[in-house]
Amino acid sequence: MASTSLDDVVGFLENGTWIDVSRPVHADTVVWPGDTPFSRSWMRRTDRGDTVNLSSISLSVHTATHLDAPLHVDASASPVDVLPIAHFVGQVLVIDLQNTETETIHPDLVQSIPSETKAVFFKTRHSKISETIWDSDWLPIDPETVSRLSAAGVVLVGTDAPSVDPQESKTLPAHRALAAAGMLQLEGLRLSKAEAGAYLFVALPLRIEGSDASPVRVVLFKSD
Repeated sequence: MASTSLDDVVGFLENGTWIDVSRPVHADTVVWPGDTPFSRSWMRRTDRGDTVNLSSISLSVHTATHLDAPLHVDASASPVDVLPIAHFVGQVLVIDLQNTETETIHPDLVQSIPSETKAVFFKTRHSKISETIWDSDWLPIDPETVSRLSAAGVVLVGTDAPSVDPQESKTLPAHRALAAAGMLQLEGLRLSKAEAGAYLFVALPLRIEGSDASPVRVVLFKSD
């Protein structure tokens, strides 16, 4: 990349397809039961004679598409703002499990991971479910799958489900396996427009100091 000019990079990124795989956030976006729902208040409005439009928002940092920091399950672990930026840009493998008969995302479903893969995103039927509907019947990730991905050099795991663990779980085995492996997770993706295969991805969280999570805008790129 050292010999590649900025014009070359820009040209490459202009000649491809971008796919937004994050969920929209609005007043009807459902959140984890008991979490703070999204709301917006307007302090200034041009239609009321103000010079600008100015609003404030309130929401859980786990709303819609978001990144969990290790702090989420371990009070002594890292918050969002100190996580390596390099973990959130690179090559991702999208694995389509929509037509797979399984109760968990088990290791046999991730047999072949290309060596350059930094992240793996799991596409399930949850990608077709609206952000306004809460459906607790999702595919959790088996902790042994985390071990296999970690051994393959993967540092980020993404799911279209609200969580990598079942809703009723109290021990959060997948969350803890990811934290123990030094891996991060994205939850609440919407992969309905992304076919299985390799992409470049960008998934930058907000730099919220000391936060256990952050909303994220996640995009995929495939060159033409």
